[in-house]
Amino acid sequence: VNSMDLALADFYCKNSDYEKGLKLYRELINNTFDEAEQHDITNRYLNHALFHAQKLMMDKKYIEAIEQYRDMMKYAGFPINIYKNIGLCMKAIGNADLAIKFLKRFEEISPDKEDVYIYLADLTYTDIKDNKKAIEYYEKALTKNQNNYSLYNMLGHLYSTCYQDKYKEKQIDYLTKAFELAPSNRIVVKNLAY
Repeated sequence: VNSMDLALADFYCKNSDYEKGLKLYRELINNTFDEAEQHDITNRYLNHALFHAQKLMMDKKYIEAIEQYRDMMKYAGFPINIYKNIGLCMKAIGNADLAIKFLKRFEEISPDKEDVYIYLADLTYTDIKDNKKAIEYYEKALTKNQNNYSLYNMLGHLYSTCYQDKYKEKQIDYLTKAFELAPSNRIVVKNLAY
């Protein structure tokens, strides 16, 4: 029966009937006695559930995606990028505090966190209005994104906003680099001229 249920779960998920397929996978995980088989079924479940949750995110069904991610977190071995994805869903539904909490958790455990710094910086700047903390995150993001003119532009703008005439050299350096990378961008030109 387990083999038949596993075949059905695979079939349902491959044919986008995730409700039936993922439910069968969860039942199989809870009813399987062999540790190796349980590990295999859990990995299959996590792969299908992750694909489904990411599709829900792309379709802007953020609450449903969060529910999928929450279910996945009940099983050992879930992918750590779930923290980032939940953070992005929370941002999309307007919960900046939880978004930051999940993104910070991802930052703590992820070996590749540079894009998370951009999300944290954007959230901190737009939703939390903590420009000094946003500067800290944008500067961390810059270490791996040295050809991203928008990071340089934001840093120049934030230094100007936060510190006015203090750190003027830093403002000019950041905005000059942004201009070198995007000389036809009028916002960069305006900020540098200012």
